Amino acid sequence: EATTDQALSDLAQTGYDHLVGRAVAGQVSPGTDAPPSSGAETEILRAAFLVSRRSAADFVAEIQRFCEDHEDLRCEYSGPWAPYSFADISEEI
Repeated sequence: EATTDQALSDLAQTGYDHLVGRAVAGQVSPGTDAPPSSGAETEILRAAFLVSRRSAADFVAEIQRFCEDHEDLRCEYSGPWAPYSFADISEEI
C-alpha cells in the first residue's frame, strides 16, 4: 500500500509540475479528508491554474493529452473560472 501511495503521489506531482509550467500560476487545493472505502476512487490531485485567456485552449489541450497518456485514471477538469483562488485578501477594508 505504501508503494501505491507513493506512486500516486509521484504521478500527482508530475501532473501538477507539467501543468503549472504552462500556466501563470498554480495552487494545490486540499482534497477530501475521508479515507477511501473499498473499491472507491482516490483523489490524487485537486488544483487550480491561472491561465491567460489567449493560452486557455492550449492549456485545455495539454490537460487532455495528459489524461489520454494516463487513461487508467479518471480526469475531471472545468473552467474557465474567475481567478478567486489567486486573490489576496490580506488587506483590511
